[in-house]
Amino acid sequence: MSDKIRVGVFGAGVAGHHHLEAFSQISESVELVGFTEIDDLRRLEIQNEFDITGYDSTESLIAAEINLGVVALPHDQLFECSVALYDAGCHLLVEKPMGNTLEQAIRLAEIYSQNDDLVASVSFVHRFRPVFTKVHSLLANKILGAVVAVHEHFMYPGDDRVPKWVWDSSKSGGGILLYSGIHNIDRILWFVNGQSTLINGLIGKHSHEFDVEDGVCANIRFDNGTYSSLVGNQPFAVVPTTISRTEVYCKEGTITVSNGTELTYAKSNGEVFEERYDSVGHFEYQATNIVNSIMNGEKPLVSLVDGVRAYELAANIYKSYWNQMTIDCDNN
Repeated sequence: MSDKIRVGVFGAGVAGHHHLEAFSQISESVELVGFTEIDDLRRLEIQNEFDITGYDSTESLIAAEINLGVVALPHDQLFECSVALYDAGCHLLVEKPMGNTLEQAIRLAEIYSQNDDLVASVSFVHRFRPVFTKVHSLLANKILGAVVAVHEHFMYPGDDRVPKWVWDSSKSGGGILLYSGIHNIDRILWFVNGQSTLINGLIGKHSHEFDVEDGVCANIRFDNGTYSSLVGNQPFAVVPTTISRTEVYCKEGTITVSNGTELTYAKSNGEVFEERYDSVGHFEYQATNIVNSIMNGEKPLVSLVDGVRAYELAANIYKSYWNQMTIDCDNN
């Protein structure tokens, strides 16, 4: 395939803007056709920034004969827009969690599986951070032996930097677990490479005017014996220092990643390695991955099935909390 991929971005909010920046950086491979934004002032602002056409509807951008649709809308709009792209014969990069219900995520994966000529991926963009690519390589090559445990911890501001629709369950399907924590869930699944068997979850609602959580805590056991934990908060209180920490314990060493840039890993023989990585570029790496997959007829790094697996685990964390029980995946 020699022609450039014609890309349309649906939604120009926080994530959509990142995608626009990323695809504009690989212009040798793509033609950035345009984007959608229903707010007139915001649409004009983005048009001027990227010198591309802004559209006010999904249908009008699809009609511009795009090949790849990047869907970065609120969760309740992800499924419908993605299905419209499938019906138009377009490749897909959809923001997590692929819908505002697990059923929508499952159905979307089923729909795109019906056409092997279409490439479809979910935007678990943090997989493309070089520091996590390095961690995955260490684990896949068993440099530190088999994985024993993976722990994820984050604390981010829950102020105006979070889109308002996140705090409305009818639009988001859930709070920070589906907005931020699902990235951590995907990372756990990627590193553990196993099926969850036991799940115990708690969620917290500290901002009572909203009907979704701003805190989550979960423990997960996997069929390969590995166990994991997830602790995350996005409070409305002042967060002087954001926290993002990944810890991986292996039979022959340990790994820690702080703030997506600082990697330390130690071997049981006493050797310690410290490395630092850039905090930017992952959206561009993701864009390059899906474009190369389309042009070369290859599978993307992240599949829609990966998105479904992450959503299933998130749904079981919610289920554990609401039913006040440990979820036994083998008997559910």
